[in-house]
Amino acid sequence: HRPVLSFDDPHALEALAKGPDIWLDTLQFGVVRLDAELRATAYNLRESLCTGYEPAAVVGVPFFKDIAPYMDNPLVAGRLAQAGPLDVTMDFTFRVRQRREPVRLRLLADPKVVQRYLLIDHLG
Repeated sequence: HRPVLSFDDPHALEALAKGPDIWLDTLQFGVVRLDAELRATAYNLRESLCTGYEPAAVVGVPFFKDIAPYMDNPLVAGRLAQAGPLDVTMDFTFRVRQRREPVRLRLLADPKVVQRYLLIDHLG
């Protein structure tokens, strides 16, 4: 049984990296796990419910090119593409299917962890 993880947990990267994919679906915020080429390797249930994208349509594709081009900028995709440690939280406006929604994004990466994580706290 995995403990509950909050969006702001200071140990979120370690917990996400160790947790099984099925555990991601129990979280109360969106999670997109990305590989070094920024292809989605996991897309949790919360994010699927908020955006309408099925995980099967997201996993394996270049996330910022095909799913979220509005985040393909230096502040989001650019930071996640870098190889260094990263833990940044920012306010952002999500644009999904012709609607705008305020969200908090948290970008997580560390050279010791192969995957990168984009956490989405839907505020609207």
